[in-house]
Amino acid sequence: MEHRNDSGMEKGTSSHRRNTVVRLPNISYAEFRSNHLVLNQPVVIGPDLIQNWACLRYWRGAFSEEEQPNAARANTNKITLSTGYSSPNFDYMLEDYGEFVVPVDEDGCRSQKSLREVIDIWRSNDAKGRRLYVKDWHLALQLEKSDVRMEPFYTTPRIFADDWMNNYYLEKTDDDFRFVYMGPEGTFTRLHRDVYTSYSWSTNVVGRKRWWLFPPEVTQYITKPNGETIGDDNLLRDTGDAETVYATVEGWPNWPIAREKMIVVEQEEGESIFVPSGWYHQVLNLTFCISINHNWSNSHNFESMYHSMVEATRRVEDSIQDVKELLQKRSSQGGWEEEWHTIAQDLLKQDSGWDWSTLLAMVETNLKYPRELPPLIIRRDAQELEMTEQVSCVKRNDPKMIPDRKFMVDKIIPCITHFAQSEWGRSSRYGQLISRLESLLGNKDNRLT
Repeated sequence: MEHRNDSGMEKGTSSHRRNTVVRLPNISYAEFRSNHLVLNQPVVIGPDLIQNWACLRYWRGAFSEEEQPNAARANTNKITLSTGYSSPNFDYMLEDYGEFVVPVDEDGCRSQKSLREVIDIWRSNDAKGRRLYVKDWHLALQLEKSDVRMEPFYTTPRIFADDWMNNYYLEKTDDDFRFVYMGPEGTFTRLHRDVYTSYSWSTNVVGRKRWWLFPPEVTQYITKPNGETIGDDNLLRDTGDAETVYATVEGWPNWPIAREKMIVVEQEEGESIFVPSGWYHQVLNLTFCISINHNWSNSHNFESMYHSMVEATRRVEDSIQDVKELLQKRSSQGGWEEEWHTIAQDLLKQDSGWDWSTLLAMVETNLKYPRELPPLIIRRDAQELEMTEQVSCVKRNDPKMIPDRKFMVDKIIPCITHFAQSEWGRSSRYGQLISRLESLLGNKDNRLT
């Protein structure tokens, strides 16, 4: 039976076939790689994956007496949650992180506030608090840069440790792709795919989420060339339950095709979800939720990331063709190409945070130093918890947790060869980088160019 709403969309009920995502209590790296990295398929993994995380003890309130790790700091907030799911331990968050400045989203508008101010608003239970969502909070990075010494609140699960993005950013920059999200029931993240088709993993420390996932083959049916997505109309958020989704949408004639491929999954507290490369997704908090998220990448999705960079570069260049024409007229004898390339790459970096230099340097860093993220060793009490050399060490990755070098090289060489032979690769700024990559890839005698 179909029901039409006031916006001209038809709402489907029983006619929608619900797709499912694999749920596992735990998973080995070999199984994760074969069934999810190589096949680019999502998976939800149970609490065993994160059983040793300290934040499970300290960030959760409303435990039974036997489970409560620190009764003196129990949660006193007023937010009501579904039975069986934790409430956030605001007292702990205030004591340890209250003065940290966090990024806050309010109906799509971004601002910066202290966590203390945000929690005060949440506790007031007014309408404003129900719209505030702490997003993309670099808590791990803030702690690493501070003088605070405390127990690490989490460590990256080993199956996700082959992480080119965070390896590079933590080694070479003052930024990273490790985030904490906190928000009340009803706060959400609009339909999107992650930067340059990177992977993401997300673990619910507190509360539950609902995810809508769309595989790459339906991207053309849910997006437009101008960047608009079908989620911009609140199409998914406004549905009353996971099964009821509009059957037809004005202006999106191929939506029924995407709808048939859509996966809806409810992520429980303690579960981790892997979102594959290029999958569009939208996320809704079903309760007050605190999650830890990483964007990440490696050789398995490098080809996808490379082609995403190609598309982004062309899109930027197409948008400023008038600038190119002016440069050509001004430099009738030639020599305008370097300036044009610099302008386009600067705009690309402003838009997404990356340019070609970033991607090439990321490949170089991870070919030279394949490793897992170092553990976040920040101790609460240096006398009580003895400081060790782990503070500065970088642990070599277990060879069983990364693919063999031939696999990595075979994934990288076609992309780097394509780049070296392109108009971008002919820019003088990349000559030394390409030469170093040729050497690392064992391609010195058979030049990429």
